Amino acid sequence: MLRVGLCAQLSETSNITANMARMEDMAGAARRQGLDAIFLGEAYLQGFDSLRFQPEHDREIALGISSQPIEGIRKMARNHRLAVGFGFYELAHELFYASYLVLDRFGDTLCHYRRLSSGWRYPDSPACYQEGKTLTHFEIRGIKIGLMVCGDFWTEALMGSIHALERMADAMLWPVHCDYPLADWENGIRDEYRERSGILTKPVMFVNNLHPAPDRAKGGAYCWHKGETQGALSAGQAGMLAVSLPLMALRPGAYTR
Repeated sequence: MLRVGLCAQLSETSNITANMARMEDMAGAARRQGLDAIFLGEAYLQGFDSLRFQPEHDREIALGISSQPIEGIRKMARNHRLAVGFGFYELAHELFYASYLVLDRFGDTLCHYRRLSSGWRYPDSPACYQEGKTLTHFEIRGIKIGLMVCGDFWTEALMGSIHALERMADAMLWPVHCDYPLADWENGIRDEYRERSGILTKPVMFVNNLHPAPDRAKGGAYCWHKGETQGALSAGQAGMLAVSLPLMALRPGAYTR
């Protein structure tokens, strides 16, 4: 059995120090609950709005895979003996990516994914802002998890690859940054996402960032299976949804802040 925490947490724009401190809090809470892994949202580390799509500015924001903050998260994973997954903006060889990194409990890389869909950047952004090449998956405690980030799952051109990925996976992880006012999310948009999950046969684990502005991302973490809600942490609050895989009874985590 694999026990994971889907962490809907505040992600401050361009405040890596504060965001890492919250990751540390969530990691500690997860270990106290006996969980094996935590997953956070898209671009969580720097905040989704941290880029300006001006390379001279964004070189100060985006991070290399061996940068000091990411090395700090590797140490965090080792200290808590916990796998950690999080979104971040990556700079590699003068190219920018919206990436997602999963570390194992020793701090080693399990999965390094670059988002395939282009909705994270401006349509007219310079050519140095790029997408990745392929979908991927990772494995923890014998459970295979496919990874798709935000707009990947809404991109019809990717659906053949996503269906191929889910056939080899036990569950799918869907980290996002979805900007909707809370009332809009609760009164219809959430159900659009839930229904979208139903085109897959495997459980889908959705986790969103939290942003303080009224019309921005309002968090929320859900486990959906065949279009049905198996567990939920309601939007509007920071917290963690504990999920057991293979899919069993789910419960909101005790941690809230």
